[in-house]
Amino acid sequence: HYYVEKYNSWGLYDLCGTRLLPYIYNDFVTFGEEVIGIKRKGNTIHLSSTCESFVCKRYHMIDSEHILTDNNGRWKLYKTTGEQIIDDEFEDFINIGFGLLGLKKDKSYAIFNLSESRFVSDFKYDTIYDFYESRATVVQDGLHGFIDNNGVEVIPCQYGGAWMFQDGIANVDGGILDKY
Repeated sequence: HYYVEKYNSWGLYDLCGTRLLPYIYNDFVTFGEEVIGIKRKGNTIHLSSTCESFVCKRYHMIDSEHILTDNNGRWKLYKTTGEQIIDDEFEDFINIGFGLLGLKKDKSYAIFNLSESRFVSDFKYDTIYDFYESRATVVQDGLHGFIDNNGVEVIPCQYGGAWMFQDGIANVDGGILDKY
C-alpha cells in the first residue's frame, strides 16, 4: 500500500495503482497488513479499513486485529477488518493484557478472550486491575481475588483488600498469598 496526498487529504492505493480509499482522510494507522484511515470531522471520527467503515466519536485500537468504537458512551468491539465480534454494546472496557479485555455492562465486568472471541467469565466483577506476574486482581461484591492470564479465577474473591503480586507474593487482608 501507499498513501497519496491531494487537496490536503490522504488516499490509499495498492501497489498496482488501484485506489483503495478515497482522498478524504486526515491520517492513516497501519497494523501489519491492515490499514485504517482516520477522518475527523467535528467530533465524529470516520474509520475505514479496506473492507469496512466505522463512524464513531472515539476509538481505541486494542491490538493489530481489534478495535473498540464509541458512539455516545457505548463501546462496540470489532475486528479491524470490520467484522463485529459481539452483537452488544458496553459501558466501558479495560485492556488487562494477555489478550484479555474487561467489558462492562450493567455496572459489572466480564472477561473476554480476544484470540478465542469468547467470554471466559460472567458479568460479575466490580472492577479488574492490570496483570503483575501473570495474575490480575479482580473485585466481586467488594471482595478481591485473582485471575490467571487465561482469565480463570485462580484465587477466589474472598479478601477485603489485595495488592499486586511481587516476587510471587501478594499482600491481602489477613496475610500473604503465594501465587504458586
